[in-house]
Amino acid sequence: MGKATRDNRDQAFIVYCEEGGNAERTRRRLKTEMGLSLTRKSLNEWIKKYKFKTRRIEVDAKRQADKDAVDTAWTKAVGGYLRLMRQYENYFESPEFLSDKGKPDDQAVYAYASITGHLRMYLRKLDYIKEDEKMPDQDVKKKAQEILRDVYGIGD
Repeated sequence: MGKATRDNRDQAFIVYCEEGGNAERTRRRLKTEMGLSLTRKSLNEWIKKYKFKTRRIEVDAKRQADKDAVDTAWTKAVGGYLRLMRQYENYFESPEFLSDKGKPDDQAVYAYASITGHLRMYLRKLDYIKEDEKMPDQDVKKKAQEILRDVYGIGD
């Protein structure tokens, strides 16, 4: 089998997956987008011989597992940032936050600002906040909490 035939078959499998396993839509797209003209019989032979259906199920399962892994990592990271912010907020309310002279713990304030900045950057990277959008620290926290609650069903 030549490289061109193998490339065409690989492309047919990709389009087959994108079309949700619909052979007729796959055939039409291959013709219009690639100029690859296949008969129904030829495409169905490829689908059977090269196990397109089984492979598509495996690809879909892998994509879902990858998405679940990203979602899990995302929720852990954002949840971690929110927990740290809560701990600092509790510290800010405690008597230990102020020195004997009434001066606040600057390192804690800087750490809180850094955590909020990291959370803001994370939300921007994932397109939950526009790059040029100005959002106060408390709104960043609220946005992260809303996303966890609405998208992932996790309460704060």
